[in-house]
Amino acid sequence: MRDLTGHVNGSQVQYVTFDRTYTNEAGISINIGSGVDYKVAPRVELGIRAGIIGDVTNRYGYSALIGTLTALGAQVSYRF
Repeated sequence: MRDLTGHVNGSQVQYVTFDRTYTNEAGISINIGSGVDYKVAPRVELGIRAGIIGDVTNRYGYSALIGTLTALGAQVSYRF
């Protein structure tokens, strides 16, 4: 988005105008993850997960995330 302009009348905004250009609407990403589950009782499990996500095409202009931990989680499961 560029050229954002707001038109004000006293303390009220009348309207806002802007120009926008769509580029790189499609992209390729990589999602790599790993996890471990540990059974602590016949019906109870504990688990942890970690992963990375990388935008190969860099469509948003940010630096690549490959090699950076971007997802972390823990779980407790009980089976009825």
